[in-house]
Formats: sequence, structure tokens, C-alpha cells
Amino acid sequence: MNILIGGCGNLGKFIYRELCLEKLINPNLISIRHSNFDDFKRKFYQLNKKDVFIDLMDPNDVNDSFEISTYEKSIAFRNFALQNSSEINYIYFSTASIYKPSLKVIDENSEIFPNKSPYLMMKYINENLIKNYSKG
Repeated sequence: MNILIGGCGNLGKFIYRELCLEKLINPNLISIRHSNFDDFKRKFYQLNKKDVFIDLMDPNDVNDSFEISTYEKSIAFRNFALQNSSEINYIYFSTASIYKPSLKVIDENSEIFPNKSPYLMMKYINENLIKNYSKG
């Protein structure tokens, strides 16, 4: 099984290292900051039916040091991946912080927390984009 991890922050690197220990898994890690669209497409097209794309392309924070050009690349990469992912498994890492705090299990159907920080709004927008492309 091939697994492509989009984003090489701390979580992406950790998942990559762990997957490298599995004999039947062929992981690949792509940096959003250091890749161009052709690099991303080439690696994405190496995925076959039932392979996995893990989307870790969002920045860790939206603040003064936020690199808008890297985020714009992640949007383009994500849109391409979503438009071409009908045969693969697409996993998006979001945050439970967009949902109202609860002692119950939080999932995609939970109530949205009204906090409108730029980071949480970005996550919420991306979740909705991915839901629009999902198989159901």
C-alpha cells in the first residue's frame, strides 16, 4: 500500500517515520513549502486504487509569520487531490477545537463552536470543502 503524506511538519514527519517501520506500507512525504505543483501531481499520480493520501497541509497557526504563499499552494494541492481522489482514501487532519466543547464524543456532526479565530475558520472552511468532495 502506498501512502502519500502532504505536509512535513512535526505530525507529518512523525507519521512518516512510523509508517516506514511497516513492511507492507510504502510511505512518501511531500513538503508543501519546498515543492511545486508538478512535484505534487507526480507523487499524487503514483497512488493507486485503495492507496491513501493524508492531508496535513494546513499551517499550525494563522498569525503574523503566516506564509500566505505556502497556504495558497496548499489550497491548490488540496483542490487537485480532491478532484482526483475518487479511487483512493483521503484523510484530512483537522481539529476538534472547531466544535463546541462537550463531554460526549465529538465528530463531524457535532455543534460548531462560535469562536471565529482565523485558524479555526480555515479549518472549518477546509472541512466543508472536503465534505463537498466526499463519497458520502
